[in-house]
Amino acid sequence: MTQGNQPGAMPPGLSSAPVARLAKILRLGAWKRIVSNSANADPAPAAYTIDSARRFVSVKFVKKLTVRDIVAYATALRRDPAFDPGLAELVDLRGVEEVELDAKEALHLADEIDPFSLASRRAFVARTSTQINPARLHALLRSEDKNIRIFGSIEEAQRWVETGG
Repeated sequence: MTQGNQPGAMPPGLSSAPVARLAKILRLGAWKRIVSNSANADPAPAAYTIDSARRFVSVKFVKKLTVRDIVAYATALRRDPAFDPGLAELVDLRGVEEVELDAKEALHLADEIDPFSLASRRAFVARTSTQINPARLHALLRSEDKNIRIFGSIEEAQRWVETGG
């Protein structure tokens, strides 16, 4: 029996460093997914991480944000076995330069597409009016209990998502 055929042995040509890193990620319960709605070479519109241990999803949108990007993200979350609608969410919009979203689409996203529970704590990180306005609109449409807030920094947003303060 060769080393590659022994139970628990590393397959030939596979370094143990990436395997150890993957094992660590799996133990911590953090999953990162890149969501793209097209096969072109543009950067993916969303990259998200599910941190099961800390009970939140972290997502970062970049460049141009469209309803199609948000639908792709929501669909990916629903299909992800680590996702739970009761998780908190931290949305980083600081890399967004343009938003293509009208009022009808925003209402559709809030009412039918958003995969999170109405009780979920949600924090948006935004600095410009281009980033703040869609976050504010989503908060108005989804948050009767004021559980969606907008912050200027990741640190503030993360602290609020995790501790409420």
